[in-house]
Amino acid sequence: MSSHLTTISGEILTRGTTKLRGRFVIEYFIATQSGPILVRVDDADWVCFCKTSDFELLFNSADSSSYTSKQLTLKDFDGDFVTAIYTQSRQQQNQVKDIAQRLAIPLYETEIKPEHRVLCEREVAFEVEFLGRYLPSQVGDIPIFNASRVRAKPELDASQQQPLKTISLDFECSPKSELYSVGLYSASHQKVIMVGETQENSPEYIEWVNDEKALIIALLEWFKAYDPDVIIGWAIVTFDLALLYKRAALHNIPLTIGRNSNALSWKVENKFRPETLSLPGRVVLDGIDWLKAAFYKFESFSLENVSRVLLEEGKAIDDVVGRGSKIEQMFSNDKISLAHYNLTDSRLVWDIFVKTNLCDFAIARSQLTGLEFGRTAASVAAFNNLYFPKLHKAGYVAPASAVSNGLESPGGYVMDSIPGLYKNVLLLDFKSLYPNIIRTFLIDPKGLIEGLKEEGTNTVDGFIGAKFSRNTPILPELISTLSNQREIAKTENNQPLSQAIKIIMNSMYGVLGSPSCVFHDAKLASSITMRGHEIMKQTKLWVEEEGYTVIYGDTDSTFVWAG
Repeated sequence: MSSHLTTISGEILTRGTTKLRGRFVIEYFIATQSGPILVRVDDADWVCFCKTSDFELLFNSADSSSYTSKQLTLKDFDGDFVTAIYTQSRQQQNQVKDIAQRLAIPLYETEIKPEHRVLCEREVAFEVEFLGRYLPSQVGDIPIFNASRVRAKPELDASQQQPLKTISLDFECSPKSELYSVGLYSASHQKVIMVGETQENSPEYIEWVNDEKALIIALLEWFKAYDPDVIIGWAIVTFDLALLYKRAALHNIPLTIGRNSNALSWKVENKFRPETLSLPGRVVLDGIDWLKAAFYKFESFSLENVSRVLLEEGKAIDDVVGRGSKIEQMFSNDKISLAHYNLTDSRLVWDIFVKTNLCDFAIARSQLTGLEFGRTAASVAAFNNLYFPKLHKAGYVAPASAVSNGLESPGGYVMDSIPGLYKNVLLLDFKSLYPNIIRTFLIDPKGLIEGLKEEGTNTVDGFIGAKFSRNTPILPELISTLSNQREIAKTENNQPLSQAIKIIMNSMYGVLGSPSCVFHDAKLASSITMRGHEIMKQTKLWVEEEGYTVIYGDTDSTFVWAG
């Protein structure tokens, strides 16, 4: 190992842990201006917290060799000091959790994986900087870097950011799921690997192979040579990569398409879902999932329909309904046409991503929330990533579980309508109503537990008994920061970033109203929605005092007949 300390920076592609020499270490694959690098961090302990007053009982009941501990000045939401418990694996932490459950001892923040906590505690999102040393690596491997310090990378302008190498991938197969071909497309690279004998005058982009096994081996070689950071596709996880995995297993071929010879695998056997996919060093983005995440709506999310709507172009087969038999016929009689069809599907996916800025949207979401690049449905995790580090700096750990006291918050206000056909109707729409209620009325989990203990004018009243402290609330400040960032994004015409911020801001109420969030408390959610009710009712009164008729209202919109 080199003794020279150096600094590297880049964008985090994937994160995880692996066991080396009997101990777990964190692995981050990052994209840098000099190429991909594997970064290892030794700090891979699983961390959770308990009340310091409960620790002795827990210590007497648990195997002390399986964990270490440290008393902290942090407190829980009851105001009691806590002790941090460090274990070397999730299995050891589960043992501690089992004992705590048996003794009715609450544990805090037990579900945060080490690779996430290291970044979250340092408020690192997508861009990162490491201090450490390069390790000697075998010929052909990407560089390995052992990091001793992790921090957020200073913000860079667009000219300094590393563009990620992306490829669109699509398989064609038989009705029995035998692989016929694979199409690979980017703006500067087009390739189809096709099973069949070499044909004269075939396009240069076709690589002919003898059989399915040879196709898989050729694809492995292609991955090593082209080395993409991001793989995009249509149902690419649930269909294409799942199919490739099954066919490779049939031929006993190790599917080492990840970086550093890592194999594609699934965290849950036979559950081929985005959340169970493991592909170290490469990010997989599914077009359907990310269009939904960006709130696009279509009558059908088939590639044919979406490409027709967005690109005014469809697949290279006219009879889309009967394309299965058509593909089989082309494989038997016209493989060059099949290659064109395959490559066209890959290109359509590429063009959809470009048209909708989906890659930029996915990056913006990761930059804002600290979620893994490529993760879609995770509003609670995104909230926690933003909230936890600021909560710790304020001297608290997160609660062990949600508190609602059997109460549920009401939904958005729906006004009784005045039926009829109207001309000259004005639509008054509140801009980001719920986020602005949070910011204006200081609605905040920390602010709630402090406000309920305070007296006098230092609190803001909420609903169903809520009081919110004016003393440095966290969530209103987060909303304010996001709102300012969105205005800048709008000014710079950065639509992906603006949309990502809007979605995150609007998710804040939903998270606080969800029992799956540890901060869930009916006092919080009700103080948002019931304030919304109050504002909508007051708006109706003001409008009617001016002599106009309010004919309908819903959540944040008021319809006014101007007469």
